[in-house]
Amino acid sequence: MAEVVLENVTKKFGDVTVVKGINLQIRDGEFMVLVGPSGCGKTTLLRLVAGLEELSEGKILINGRVVNQVPPKDRDLAMVFQNYALYPHMNVYDNMAFALKMRKVPRAEIDSRVQEAARILGIEKLLERKPKQLSGGQRQRVALGRTIVRKPSVFLFDEPLSNLDAKLRGQMRAEISKLHFQLKTTSIYVTHDQVEAMTMGSKIAIVNEGVIQQSGTPMDIYDTPVNKFVAGFIGSPPMNFFAAVVQEENGQTFMQAEGFRLRLQGDLANKIKVKGLKESLFGIRPENLHDAEFFKKGDGFEVFSVQVEVVEPMGAETYVHAMAGKNRFVARVTPKTRARVGQAMQLAIETAKIHVFDKQTMNALR
Repeated sequence: MAEVVLENVTKKFGDVTVVKGINLQIRDGEFMVLVGPSGCGKTTLLRLVAGLEELSEGKILINGRVVNQVPPKDRDLAMVFQNYALYPHMNVYDNMAFALKMRKVPRAEIDSRVQEAARILGIEKLLERKPKQLSGGQRQRVALGRTIVRKPSVFLFDEPLSNLDAKLRGQMRAEISKLHFQLKTTSIYVTHDQVEAMTMGSKIAIVNEGVIQQSGTPMDIYDTPVNKFVAGFIGSPPMNFFAAVVQEENGQTFMQAEGFRLRLQGDLANKIKVKGLKESLFGIRPENLHDAEFFKKGDGFEVFSVQVEVVEPMGAETYVHAMAGKNRFVARVTPKTRARVGQAMQLAIETAKIHVFDKQTMNALR
């Protein structure tokens, strides 16, 4: 196991800078997920750690050793790719054993490592099969097994589940998380799927346009996003945003948006008063919007009217897409809802869960 530290890591392709002075510490045994939209630089960052791309500026340290000039084979890393990268003419056993054979590891030790990895991954009965005889999930387990047998200090995962169907992705997320719990090897995992990031990472780093926007535990980032990008990227369905003017009347604070007006209380109202805000951008997560008909209202909740556009029953919950003026909302409500397309309904909003963002910088109000 090892600690990985990135110091001012920068990568340029000609005049284009795709990774911009990134600083990040991945502690020994952590499962760090790099998540962001396509083209944000997360895979390039992983390839820099692996040594598959050369740094333009900065330093990468693995276990305290600067590895800028160290070739990939000597960095003690193992990488799992999106496309499995298995040798089609070799069976599962030989695919898993190949790297060890190239390193002249004794045959008895190779067999011991392969059998142990196969047991951990539950593929003992597949060792004689060729890759074409395996399902996508089985191939991914073999790719994982090939990295396990090497016993590296760091695992690198480059969107390993993107070729699998939704059900299998869920199963493999659990498998990889279980594997990390067993091995406790430092891991860096790249994905564009925020669900994978939230469910798998002990820490996550949100990357956009070559810059880490925020890093921390999944729930810290979910509860206290630093800016609008992070707030909108993490969460499914994503956060709702709306612009509003702040008004003071008879000692009370209100926000007036197009199509509705809400009274604000407690810490949020005090924060807005201290900052002297007159208008701002606000956000609310779908789970903090409720069908007022089935919700016991009290202090900290305000009710407003919306026009229903789409109703999506999900079984245990229902997503209601609705409009208030020109503001679009998605609410995660009880499946008992009687919301109907084309009709009005009342939503109850948890005002204490409203997020406030500066309209100029899009940074969250702290």
